[in-house]
Amino acid sequence: MASPDATPGTAASGADYQALTAGTLPFAPGDTTKTVSLTVTGDDLDESDETVVLRLSSASGATLSGGGATLEGTGTITDDDAAPTVSVADASPVTEGNDTATTTNMSFTVTLSAASGRDVTVPYTLGGTAATDSDYTDPQTKSVTISAGNTSAAIVIAVKGDTLDEDDETVTVTLGTLTNATLSTAQGAGSASGTIADDDERGVTVSAESLSVNEGGTATYTVKLDSQPTATVTVTPSRSSGDTDVTVSGALTFTAANWRDAQTVTVSAAQDADAENDTATIGHAVTGGDYASLPADSVSVTVDDDDTASDAVTLTVSPDTVAESAEATAITVTATLNGGTRSAATPVTVAVGSGTATSGTDFAAVTAFTITIPANAVSHTGTFSLAPTQDAIDEADETVAVDGSTTVSGLSVTDATVKITDDDDAPAVTLSLSRTSIAEADDSATAGVEEHKTVVTASLNHASSAPTTVTVSVAPDTPAANSDYTLSTNKVLTIAAGATSSTGTVTVTAVDNDVDAADKTVKVKGDATNAVGVTDPTDVTLTVADDDERGVTVSAESLTVNEGGTATYTVKLDSQPTATVTVTPSRSSGDTDVTVSGALTFTTSNWSGTQTVTVSAAQDGDAENDTATIGHTVTGGDYASQSADSVSVTVTDDETASDTVALTVSPDTVAESAEATAITVTATLNSGTRSATTPVSVAVGSGTATSGTDFAAVTAFTITIPANTVSHTGTFNLDPTQDTIDEADETVAVDGSTTVSGLSVTDATVKI
Repeated sequence: MASPDATPGTAASGADYQALTAGTLPFAPGDTTKTVSLTVTGDDLDESDETVVLRLSSASGATLSGGGATLEGTGTITDDDAAPTVSVADASPVTEGNDTATTTNMSFTVTLSAASGRDVTVPYTLGGTAATDSDYTDPQTKSVTISAGNTSAAIVIAVKGDTLDEDDETVTVTLGTLTNATLSTAQGAGSASGTIADDDERGVTVSAESLSVNEGGTATYTVKLDSQPTATVTVTPSRSSGDTDVTVSGALTFTAANWRDAQTVTVSAAQDADAENDTATIGHAVTGGDYASLPADSVSVTVDDDDTASDAVTLTVSPDTVAESAEATAITVTATLNGGTRSAATPVTVAVGSGTATSGTDFAAVTAFTITIPANAVSHTGTFSLAPTQDAIDEADETVAVDGSTTVSGLSVTDATVKITDDDDAPAVTLSLSRTSIAEADDSATAGVEEHKTVVTASLNHASSAPTTVTVSVAPDTPAANSDYTLSTNKVLTIAAGATSSTGTVTVTAVDNDVDAADKTVKVKGDATNAVGVTDPTDVTLTVADDDERGVTVSAESLTVNEGGTATYTVKLDSQPTATVTVTPSRSSGDTDVTVSGALTFTTSNWSGTQTVTVSAAQDGDAENDTATIGHTVTGGDYASQSADSVSVTVTDDETASDTVALTVSPDTVAESAEATAITVTATLNSGTRSATTPVSVAVGSGTATSGTDFAAVTAFTITIPANTVSHTGTFNLDPTQDTIDEADETVAVDGSTTVSGLSVTDATVKI
């Protein structure tokens, strides 16, 4: 009997074969062999053949061969799996840096088609446009191992940075002879590529887009390269346009060593005599290496001038005064800048035109001309001819406008004038009246009529260039006194410039003195003013004729009285009577409902007072407004048979006027079998009576019953409501037609109409 025990060789118990539990091998008498069986576990891993060792540790009733303590036997597990295939994939692009000491990894992934039980060694070679050591670090050992059980490994390339502007570069990986694997047969599986993206760009950085330089001073800006050049680069600044007062320092040199450093450019502005800010543009020419003809930004330069800039041109004239009677005179116009000179010419357009003098009237028209102040000069002159016009108009000295304008921005022009002196005498004013005698006006009602006013005309003996105002007033004269009349407000007459006359109205109203007296006289005066001088007029005499006459004044032409009420008006005498005067009012025509109060007595003492007349309107039954006329009989003293105005009276009625006439019938129903029946039609006003008759035409015709078929035709007739009556009747015969037709009751239309304006008629019906 022996005790067998399976111990691992290169095969793993439980993985490559099922574990064998230690036990005893019994040999029966006569047995010479025993078999120990192992169950091998299959897998998909490509691996080397493996071994299993069976060890016998002891024997009972026998000895182990060789006499040792143990006896071993070896079995081999032969692998039946094919070796995996290998492929390599392109690397993701990597952007280079700017520092050669800092690297960025580019990674190529090597992949097995399946995991292997053995380490797979993958040698490779590098190629591409990238250079070893300058663009990436050369891996000294160009091999990568995929450990047993894994399916991939990475080939890592350390990419270096630089500052050169160059094209993107490539790194290629090509796989060599593999250990424990074969190359995939897929297209391109044995090689891969990765891109190193360049991050450098050539460029010239100019630190300023614009620059301000004080006149006579300097200012600076800097220039640098954006990437390392392949050879020495020269940047030459120069003034490409603008003012020659601006200059710039010389060329700048950039090498592979100093290319990172900013270099300074100095811009200078020369002192000049003008007061203008100069401008220029500095350009940059670039040459050398890979920077040849590369563009660079320009710098705009503004020079802050330290001179006071002119902001105005002043025009002066010589001579500045010409007599109205003078011949054509040459006038010199000088245009002068008020500050520093300008580097460009300054054109000033001069227009000679109307000031207070009128071009073409007071002087011959002058054509505009231009004075050009040369560059760097302060002033210049021009000339025109001024020919005044001689006239007979008194006027103030007048001016001719010498106006300038310029197209130069920021410059204004101060104008000048030439005076033309007048040589005419001041005009004299004369007053004249359209009426030298006006009638005395005793009240405001008559003061405005023609015979109570005069038209005053103020005239000049020759025209003036300025308006002349004449304030007209009236002063008392013998035998008039201030208490005998009143005057209107003073009237101001204006004679326009160039005209010789003006008119207006001055009203003189006499005070009512109730005495037939002699005519009075007043003086019409004028106070004249004119900006260039004028002589006051001589007074004019105006006669105020006395017009006291007998007359009776009635205060109202018409009067309105409410029905049942009263109204009043007044009566007065216009002058003192020679004896007692009686004025008797009476109704001369119209409605008798209107009555008037009794006679009025005026004595030589009370004649100037007003006395009241009362008009009464009696209540009546109609609804119409009444009218009447009140006349006045005048007797006594010098007023005997004097006429007096009448008063028209309207009485406002207080009843509501009728606007409708209603028709009613009796009887309102007649049987079809009845004989001819008399129908009474009543026409009734719906409110107050009328003072005149009210005719109502009645037509009897078809309603739902048919005239001539259902009843005998009826001739139209008229009902007349008498004056001051509410209603009236009329009659017609209704003769129904008997038939054997069963039908609904029918109606006969009783229709009314009237010619009275404002009245409508409400109709009626009779049922059959």
